[in-house]
Amino acid sequence: MINCDAALFQSSCQMGIGFLIRDHDGRCLLALNERVQNVTQPELAEAVAIRRALSLAKEEGYQKVIISSDCLSAIQRIISPLLDRSRIGCLISDIKRIGAEFSECTFMHVNRLCNLATHTLARLSE
Repeated sequence: MINCDAALFQSSCQMGIGFLIRDHDGRCLLALNERVQNVTQPELAEAVAIRRALSLAKEEGYQKVIISSDCLSAIQRIISPLLDRSRIGCLISDIKRIGAEFSECTFMHVNRLCNLATHTLARLSE
């Protein structure tokens, strides 16, 4: 399970990413936060966080992942079979491409309270 979230820092035109990778027993295997420049739109920030989490999971050699985010619109775009022609469509396509490289990859929406740890990690990157 990979929980991911983003936090926006409007005054500096930056965002923070936070994510946790846990095993099937809920034990934390990896936690990360990063700062990204020039991102100030919430949905874009969430998609950037999801892509970064997927990329790192791939680098770490994971084959079966569940990506969870509290951004319903991003998750809906990712799981939709339709071509996304929105402003973040290329990013959504990239997420789908990376997800297809895993033996199993599932995307799910979670309540914000379930994502509190990752939100805190994202905020700490400021």
